[in-house]
Amino acid sequence: MLPRGGKFKFIVALQGYLAASVTFQAGSHQHHGVIQQLYPQLPTVRGSRPTYLFLRRHTCPDIEGACNEQEEPEDITWCVIHCFTVAMIALSKNNIEGVEMSGTILITGSNRGIGLEVCTQFARDGWRVFACCRDLDSAAALKSLQDAHPRVELIQLDVTDQAQMLSLGEALKGEPIDILLNNAGYYGPKGVRFGKVDRSEWRRVLESNTIAPYMMSETFCDNVAASGHKVIAMMSSKVGSIADNRSGGGYIYRTSKTALNQVVKSLSIDLRERGITVIALHPGWVKTAMGGPGALIATEQSVGGLKKILLEADITYSGRFYDYDGCEIPW
Repeated sequence: MLPRGGKFKFIVALQGYLAASVTFQAGSHQHHGVIQQLYPQLPTVRGSRPTYLFLRRHTCPDIEGACNEQEEPEDITWCVIHCFTVAMIALSKNNIEGVEMSGTILITGSNRGIGLEVCTQFARDGWRVFACCRDLDSAAALKSLQDAHPRVELIQLDVTDQAQMLSLGEALKGEPIDILLNNAGYYGPKGVRFGKVDRSEWRRVLESNTIAPYMMSETFCDNVAASGHKVIAMMSSKVGSIADNRSGGGYIYRTSKTALNQVVKSLSIDLRERGITVIALHPGWVKTAMGGPGALIATEQSVGGLKKILLEADITYSGRFYDYDGCEIPW
C-alpha cells in the first residue's frame, strides 16, 4: 500500500505516462484502457513529449535506446510499462525529486494575507486554484496572480450568503476538489473583555468563523470525496485551544474558533468512511492586516508550513489541530 502522499503523487505521475503512451503509439491505447479499468479514478489527460521526457528523466534515467531523448522511442509501450513499475517503487517511498504533486484547491478569503499567499504558492506549483473572495472589484492582487497563472479562477463568494454558496456548489458539481481550505473569517472587535461583549458582533463572528466553514464543507463534500487527495482544512487559531487559554478574555473571536475546532472533530468522524481528512490549522501570528504590525511571522513562512501540512495530510491527520510548523496543538 502506498503512503497517502505517495499514492497521490503516483497517480499524478501515472497520468503523464498514460498520456505519453497515447501520444506516441496508437497501440498503447490498449494498455491505457486496461490501466483505466484498474484505476478508474484517473482522469483523462493530454500528454506531450516534454511531459514524457520529464517524467522519464526522474524515474527511468537508465533507459537508453527504446526511450532515447534524441529520437522517437521504438517501443514506447514497453518503456511505459517499465517506467510504470519503476515509478510505483520510487513513489511508494515518496522520493522522486522534482516531481510536484498537483491538483485542485478551493480557497475562501483569498484576496489578501494568508489566503492570497496560499493561492500564490499553489498556483506556482501548477495547481488549479478556485480563489474565492467577497469582493472581486477590490481584489487587484488576485487579478494580477490570475494574469500570471491562467489556472487561477476567480470566484465572487460571500461565505455568509447561503444562496451564493449553493449556486457555486451547482456550478462546480462533479468537479473534484483535492483540498478545500476554509480560510475566510472575521475577527470582530478586538480586546473584548468581560462586561464589554457586543451580542450582535458575536453572532456575526460566529456566522463567518464557525457556521460558514461547516456549510462550505457540507456543500463541497462530494467534490472533495471525488478527488485524489480528499482534504478539508479549517483555518483556526491557537486562541481557540481551551488547553492553551491562560489569559482569559477574547470571548467573541476565541469562542468562534473553539466552536470551529469542534466542527472539525465531528466532521473527521462523520466523513471518515468517505476517506476525507479534516484538519484544523493555526497559521501562527502572521504579519497581515488581522495579525497587526507586532506579528512575528512572514506570510510566506506561515503558508510554506501550512502548504506542507496540506500536501502531507492523510487520514491519520484527521480530527487534529496543527500549528503551521507541523506541531500538534491540544484542543
